Amino acid sequence: ARNRAILRAIPDWMFLTTLDGVFLDFHAQDASKLYAPPAAFIGRAMRDVLPAPVAHALAEAFTRAIATNEPEKIEYTLDTGGREGFYEAVVVTCDGDKILSIVRDITELVVPDVSPVGTSPSRCSVVVPALVPDNFSTCT
Repeated sequence: ARNRAILRAIPDWMFLTTLDGVFLDFHAQDASKLYAPPAAFIGRAMRDVLPAPVAHALAEAFTRAIATNEPEKIEYTLDTGGREGFYEAVVVTCDGDKILSIVRDITELVVPDVSPVGTSPSRCSVVVPALVPDNFSTCT
């Protein structure tokens, strides 16, 4: 019951993959916001599901996380539902033979609508600091 409550409280997406990037499981409060429906990615390699630049960046982060046993953070863009979204993924090794990726949609932080009332929207980029808790490197 406690684990379900924790998952309900976390708005981020979670993906459990093999070390070489095959999707095993996921958690998302609203699966319709994902890049692909779960049936299209569970059991498949991320390189077969995600655009090549995103899959490559994630694979490199996996390699670094495996080598250092430390959390690795990457940021990337992905077109979802006809809009460009900005995402931050933190990946950690899990149980010795898996990778846990926690993905946050940071679009509103990176590209806020800063238009004054009565004018057209403008977009600007801001720097988002990396916040990774010290105790984030373990998975049970």
